[in-house]
Amino acid sequence: MIAWPIKPQNVKYSRWYYNLIVKARARTLSKETYTEKHHVIPKSFGGTDKKDNLVRLTAREHFIAHAILWKMRFEGVGNMKMVHAFNAMCIMKPTENQPEKKINNRLFEKVRLERVEYLKTLKGPLSATYGKKLVISDEGKLNKREAINALWADPERRQALIDKKRDYFDSPAGIAQRQAHSKRVKGVPRDPDIIEKTASKKRGKKGTEIFSEQALANMREANKHRVYSEEGLAKIRETSRKNGQRSKSEEHKAKIGAAHKGKVGLVGTKNPMFGKKHSSETIAKIQTTKKLTALKNAKPKFVGPIKPKNMITFRGVNYASIRKASLCSGVPVGKIKTQIKHWGENPDAETIANIDSGKLKPPMTSWNKGSIGLQVSWNKGMKAPKFTCEYCDKTVGGKTNYIRYHHDNCKLKVLT
Repeated sequence: MIAWPIKPQNVKYSRWYYNLIVKARARTLSKETYTEKHHVIPKSFGGTDKKDNLVRLTAREHFIAHAILWKMRFEGVGNMKMVHAFNAMCIMKPTENQPEKKINNRLFEKVRLERVEYLKTLKGPLSATYGKKLVISDEGKLNKREAINALWADPERRQALIDKKRDYFDSPAGIAQRQAHSKRVKGVPRDPDIIEKTASKKRGKKGTEIFSEQALANMREANKHRVYSEEGLAKIRETSRKNGQRSKSEEHKAKIGAAHKGKVGLVGTKNPMFGKKHSSETIAKIQTTKKLTALKNAKPKFVGPIKPKNMITFRGVNYASIRKASLCSGVPVGKIKTQIKHWGENPDAETIANIDSGKLKPPMTSWNKGSIGLQVSWNKGMKAPKFTCEYCDKTVGGKTNYIRYHHDNCKLKVLT
C-alpha cells in the first residue's frame, strides 16, 4: 500500500488508486502510445521527483487518477489541494502534444462549485492577492476611467445605480457586509503611500474646495444626530489633546492672533463658557493641575552666604538642590538632609520605609543634646562660645549667625 503523509478518509477510493498505479507499473506500452508523467504521492503532499514516486499514465488514466484523489477526501487542507489539482485537469485546454480531455458535466459542476465555495473563504491574509497591487497599463487605466465616466454621465442610470447601492446597504446583507469589513480592517495600518497620496490631494484646501455643497450639508446633518460611545469620546479627547500640543507654524499663530484681536480675556458673552458650569470632576482636575503647575514652577528659597550649585541625588533621582528634591518628592528638607547624612543618598527600600514611618531615627549628637550650649545661646541670640565644626574641624567663634552659617555651608558641601 501507499504510505500517505495525509490520511485519506475514503478507503474504497484509496484501494482503486493503488490498483491503478500497480496496473500502470506492471504493463508495457508501445512508444507510439501517448502517456503523461504522474506523481503517485502529489508534490503538494511532499512527494518527490524520484523514480519510485513517478508513473506513466495515459491521458484518460491521469484524469481518473486525479478524480480518485479528490474522491479520497484527505484530512485538513489536503482535500482542497486535490480539488485545485482536479479543477486544473477539468479546465485544461488541448495543445499540440496533449489531446483534448472530455469530462462528465455533472462531475465538472460538482468539483467547480466545491472549489468556488472554498475560494469564498479565502479572505484577508489567506487570499492569493492579499497585499498585492493590481498592475494595469496606462492605456488600460485610461479606458477604465472613460468607461466609468460614461456610465455615470447618464443622469437616469446614475440615479438608478445610487438607488440600487443605497437599497443594498440598507438591507440585512449590506449591513452584515459593512460590519464584517469594519471588523476586518480595524487595527490594520494603511499603506503610508496611500495615506500620503490621499492627504496630498486635500492638504491646503478648504472643505468647500474638496466637497460639494450637498455633501457638506449631508455631513452637517449626519453629525447632528451622531451619538458617540464613551470609547469614541475618549479617543476624540486624546486626539484633540495631542493636536493642541503640536508646534504651530508662524502663519497658524498669526491667524489665531488675528481671530482673538480685540478680545480682552474673552469675557462675557465672548467667553465660550458663558452661561455654562464645569462639572465637579472637571473642577477637581483643574485644581489638581494648578497645584502641580505651581509646585513645579515654585522657586526654592535660600538663606545663606553661598548658594549650592552642584546637583544632589536623592533616592535614585538627580535634583538641582535639596529644596527641589523636597518639592518634587514631598519629603521635608530636614528629613532629606538627615537621610543623606546618616544613610546615604539611595538606601534600600526597607531603610526608606523605616525613615518615612519614623521607626529609624538618627543617633543623638552633642549638637542635638545642647551639651555645648550652642543651641541655648543660638535661641537667645547671645554670643556663642567657640565651636569646633564637625565637618571641617575648624574652631570658630563670635556671633551666633556666623557659627550657624559656617556649619551649614560645610554641611552642604559634604552633602552635595
